[in-house]
Amino acid sequence: MIEITTFGYLHGPAPKAMMTLDLRDFLRDPARMSPRLLNMDGRDEEVRQVVLGTPGAGTTLQAAAIFVMGIPEARGPVTVAIGCAGGKHRAAAMGGMLAEILTSSRLSVNLVHRDAHHPRVLKP
Repeated sequence: MIEITTFGYLHGPAPKAMMTLDLRDFLRDPARMSPRLLNMDGRDEEVRQVVLGTPGAGTTLQAAAIFVMGIPEARGPVTVAIGCAGGKHRAAAMGGMLAEILTSSRLSVNLVHRDAHHPRVLKP
């Protein structure tokens, strides 16, 4: 079993995980690029495409999948946390895409979007 939790650092601390991806300074915030995306989240295809189009996003997904698939099942659940500022756009998109990659490899994945339901939070 693989447990992926997406979250926003502005809504609380990162969940405990074997691997935590902090996307805040690494991937562009889609909502800053297009105000149309403000009311969408990373589960929407348009947001996912913007996130995946960010340089380094695809490579990061591949590396995360390789890391997760390399952990022996006997160790218990594999936990992954993926965070951005609010948890609504980048983290939710990358978490969903990672879950798809892993399930296509016939792995069992539980995906939780902890903060995607919150309104977008602007950094002070």
